Amino acid sequence: MKRILLAEDNVVNQKVTQLQLRKLGLTADTVASGTEALEALKQIPYDVGLMDCQMPEMDGYEASRVQRQREQAHAADSPAKPPAYIIAMTANALESDRADCLAAGMDDYVAKPVQLSELSAALERARAHLPAPPVASPAASVGGTLDLKVLDSLRELREPGLPDPMAELIDLFLEDTPQRLDKMKTAFEQGDDATLKAVAHTLKGSASNLGAPALAALCASVESKCGTGNRSDMAGWLEKIVLEFQQVQAALEVEKKR
Repeated sequence: MKRILLAEDNVVNQKVTQLQLRKLGLTADTVASGTEALEALKQIPYDVGLMDCQMPEMDGYEASRVQRQREQAHAADSPAKPPAYIIAMTANALESDRADCLAAGMDDYVAKPVQLSELSAALERARAHLPAPPVASPAASVGGTLDLKVLDSLRELREPGLPDPMAELIDLFLEDTPQRLDKMKTAFEQGDDATLKAVAHTLKGSASNLGAPALAALCASVESKCGTGNRSDMAGWLEKIVLEFQQVQAALEVEKKR
């Protein structure tokens, strides 16, 4: 289980759940509303969503209903993409509340205050429903970060007697990105959302062109959060981008040698 999304507006509850996940050897990206949860689910293929039922802007019930409607609408376009596995988290523990969660399209339910054993059991049930990871080639398995079809299309641009354009693009990307990461960090620390959004947008495009969809999706999430006035866990998102870039860097170095 690689990617978990935690949708919870209470910062104390966020911290408690993150500590519980860490105890289980897991981490999660955090958002603070149903609207942000839907945007994150749109950008990144999360294995599991932990969804608080009571949140501002859009609660967990409505977010789950919209997500299921969206999945149904796109089922024909992406038949191989599994629906998000959503675990409700609610302070209400009545059987009728569980029924409401399931009726909204959620897959499972844990009552607050969430006990570590109950969270662990729910995640194990989720794991049992997740599709088996595909068998990947050695190059594709480096972090699961690259779309090799994109890189193969760049290789096709090579002409006899001329430098390999893919190798040149990789070198340019690996040289340019650390500077952009530093600029994003500085912009965040200075509260400069306009610059942070612009740099995230540029890096998103570069990552897409180099076949790094997960990195591009993380940048898109940061871009969408800028200017909303909600900077919750922005530092965490930036850290995710740095860690993902490290995985991309290692994978691209492998690709250069092919």
